[in-house]
Amino acid sequence: MRATIIMLAGVALLAACDGTAENAGEIQDADNGEAVAVGAGPAERMGERVDRARESAEQAVDAQADAIRDRADLDAERLEAEADRLEERADAVRDEAKRAAEALKEQVAR
Repeated sequence: MRATIIMLAGVALLAACDGTAENAGEIQDADNGEAVAVGAGPAERMGERVDRARESAEQAVDAQADAIRDRADLDAERLEAEADRLEERADAVRDEAKRAAEALKEQVAR
């Protein structure tokens, strides 16, 4: 419960923060004399859009990375299962070879 509260507080603080492009836009608006007492100036609004676009792109990359990791895990499981089957088959071939060698020894001994 305590960890959840801390995590929610952190998320709330991050949500209240402006992005780097939005902050730069706010400074640019102030330098251009377009600062707005309530709301945001044009550069700040554009910066906010840039920040949102960057965040969306980062989320898309993260989702793609997760999908690649999931695919790699599935491939690894499939390859491990195939390796196990091949090891069992090799054991069976070795056992058969031993039986054939024993049979040959018996024939030679006669």
